[in-house]
Amino acid sequence: MSTRCRLAGTAVSDAELVQRVSSGDDGAFADLDARHRAALTRYAGSLLRSRHDADDVVQDVLIRAHHALRCGQGPDELRPWLYRMTRNRAIDELRRSRWGVGSLGDDDCLGDDRREDPASILVRKESLHHLVEDLAGLPQRQRDALLARELEGRSPGQVAEQLGVSVMAAQKLVARARANLVKTRDARDTDCRLIVALLLDAHARGVRPTEHAVRHVGGCDACRAFQCDMRGLAA
Repeated sequence: MSTRCRLAGTAVSDAELVQRVSSGDDGAFADLDARHRAALTRYAGSLLRSRHDADDVVQDVLIRAHHALRCGQGPDELRPWLYRMTRNRAIDELRRSRWGVGSLGDDDCLGDDRREDPASILVRKESLHHLVEDLAGLPQRQRDALLARELEGRSPGQVAEQLGVSVMAAQKLVARARANLVKTRDARDTDCRLIVALLLDAHARGVRPTEHAVRHVGGCDACRAFQCDMRGLAA
């Protein structure tokens, strides 16, 4: 019987399809792909500006998922696992390439309320993009600890077990991650004129710019270009 059939009037569950994939039934994985790809692509699209990048991320996630399931390494719950893989893969993509000018993605990435003011939708999407980019800039262990604690709702003990550290160390990682996100947000929101003044002062004194200035420059194309020009003139 095809995996696309319904059994006793009930759709075949993800768990049963996973079992079939682990037994070598690639048709079962095709069903899982058809069932989850569109939603995963929308989710990836809410994290990345490019629809092409979102498609690539989801394709890579599904290839990895197929390999893991064929090897019998499937999770207890498939859907949350696929979303975690997509989130982590999207963040990895951001770490490799900073966003350029492009589409913000489909209007339904973050909700389906068409009555919402377009300006509010834009601000909400930009806030999410900034948050994901800031997460990508965190040290990996801080990022893993924070996401496990805040997004997946794991207890400090569970986070510690996942990372192979003590509960106190896990709590410190989460606290540092939160503090770094706040510092990055504050630096991003600082007026560029103040950052330019800090860069000029550091250059004149022959010292490294302040951490605040460095964080701002990391996310500001204009200030980064100014810093490059300043260094070029001094060369």
